[in-house]
Amino acid sequence: MRNNSTYVGAFGWMKSPAAVMWLLTVVGAALRVGGMFGPLTHDELSAICRLRFDTLADMLTYGVKLGDTHPGGVQVMMWLWAQLTGTSAFAVRLPFVLMGIATMPLVYAIGRCWYGDWAALLPTAVMAVSQYTIYYSDLARPYCAGLFFILCALYVLTLMVTEERYTFLRLALFALFEACCAYTQYFCALTALLMACGALFFVGRRHLLPYLASCLGAVLLFLPHIGITLYQLFELKGIGGWLGAPTPAFGLEYLRYLTHHSWIAAAVAVVAYALLFRPEAVRRNWPLMAASLAVGVLPLVIGYVYSVGVNPVLQFSVLIFSFPFLLLALAGGVSARPQGWRTAAVTGVYVVTMVTTLFVTRRHYTMLQKEYIEATATAAQEAVGQYGADNVACLFNIRADKVAYYDSTLHPIPYEVLNDAGRLDSVLDASASPYLLCSGIQDPAMLCRIQRHYPVLLHVRPCVVSEICLFGRDPSPEAIDLDSLSAVTVERRLASFDGEFRDILDTSLADLTGRRFACIEAALQFRQTDTAGEPLHLVMELVRGSRRLSWNEEVTPATLADSLGTIVLPIRVETIVKHRCQLRHTRLKIYLWNPGGNTVTQPLSCRVRLFPTSPWIYSVLEEI
Repeated sequence: MRNNSTYVGAFGWMKSPAAVMWLLTVVGAALRVGGMFGPLTHDELSAICRLRFDTLADMLTYGVKLGDTHPGGVQVMMWLWAQLTGTSAFAVRLPFVLMGIATMPLVYAIGRCWYGDWAALLPTAVMAVSQYTIYYSDLARPYCAGLFFILCALYVLTLMVTEERYTFLRLALFALFEACCAYTQYFCALTALLMACGALFFVGRRHLLPYLASCLGAVLLFLPHIGITLYQLFELKGIGGWLGAPTPAFGLEYLRYLTHHSWIAAAVAVVAYALLFRPEAVRRNWPLMAASLAVGVLPLVIGYVYSVGVNPVLQFSVLIFSFPFLLLALAGGVSARPQGWRTAAVTGVYVVTMVTTLFVTRRHYTMLQKEYIEATATAAQEAVGQYGADNVACLFNIRADKVAYYDSTLHPIPYEVLNDAGRLDSVLDASASPYLLCSGIQDPAMLCRIQRHYPVLLHVRPCVVSEICLFGRDPSPEAIDLDSLSAVTVERRLASFDGEFRDILDTSLADLTGRRFACIEAALQFRQTDTAGEPLHLVMELVRGSRRLSWNEEVTPATLADSLGTIVLPIRVETIVKHRCQLRHTRLKIYLWNPGGNTVTQPLSCRVRLFPTSPWIYSVLEEI
């Protein structure tokens, strides 16, 4: 017969919230350490390349003010750290991983002061196993550092408010951590400002003056950076060159990302919270919950309005600083009374579900190994080894210094040629190399232009951000047969027409493919009947209901009379359709457009092909 007292004693630690917190911290630490050895990302390499200045003053001028849109605090920290440890992936990431691990006991300590031990386990568990916090803890970028500093400031503020002890040390530490937030990232500074303003409702009247003096101290500590900040905010304004403005679905996409794009994880999270929720806890904790919710939501609202009205800045990454405030707002609805087995069991189910979806649904650690810049250098080394350095030209949409971090012997074609189609054609025509390695090029139209010069596709390596493609000029037994890759091929014979429009294909995407990772390519063969007249437009649209999602066109070029030609128009479905369930509601329309009605181009045939594409390009944030 089982000895129940021994059995209970063996698992008695589950009745200790502190023990559960440390177990969560160990799990979270293991998940973070497991990802810190992967290839460096584009943003990390950008930061490392901006460390290569002999003096700190030069680094601040050219590496921060003129070369970045973030404050200089993290860049200064990395520059000093690199003087001691070098710039290997492990060395530059180590401080950020340690700060990421420290956020778990920090958020527990804050939740414990606010609501009690058991309620504090909720934000701790989410911080431990969410891909959101795990991924940014492994990056040598400002996000995890800012999260750490904001929690440090909040913890000191919590001690002052709850204990009503505003000692000089605490006030000085609060000012220091607030200033660190401002030096780390501007959304972190915004969150710190909102937190400091919200605290005014909880600071007693007799402590108001020293608290305001502490806030003033934080402002004074940031003054040396104000010149750089003003330049970045009013001259650079944002990062709209590559970042698009958010859509109204941004909030929903954010929630899907937080639940690992898994309906199972979302359902488990909702059920777990429902099991721990207590209305009496809300009645008791509503002032803290309301303040925390406001600090958690306002950065999203402000960022959205600024991104739509001025310049895009809103990304999931910049909301990580306000993320713990959302968790603390939810934690206020959990009972502070000891619940032992119940809380531990519910937390355990949630943790197991999130870790499972991290590995299975998100394939997180596989994704980390598919960063494209290191893979680009490796692919170049392999191609040079197989065909010879003189026979392989490299065209990367990557700054040369980032590739040089892995291989300084490569001399790629300057990536600026990708911004000028005519110059690109001239460079490729002049190239004597029979092989061309391409990387960082997401635009399928650009790849089609490259294939006019290098028509044979020899190898494709799927990566995050971009595929790496090796092209050749001459037929080869190693060539990839594109027709065999095409999942769908539609042929249409065409004839001359006098109207303005001529339909070629109108169908639901679901009738063509069951996956959103696909490239649709329409190739129009035509005959030029005269040299004078209007060109013909090949148009491809994606439409959902009455809303046009995308509109792309390719125009027939002016050629010799009575000559044949072909134009190709490709689009990547996954850049427009973000969920599989949207395929059946999205229609593909391909048609000819003759705006003036007097075109001199006679369409002969149109071939529509659908190719599978890599699910990894947008896998950092989107569903795979």
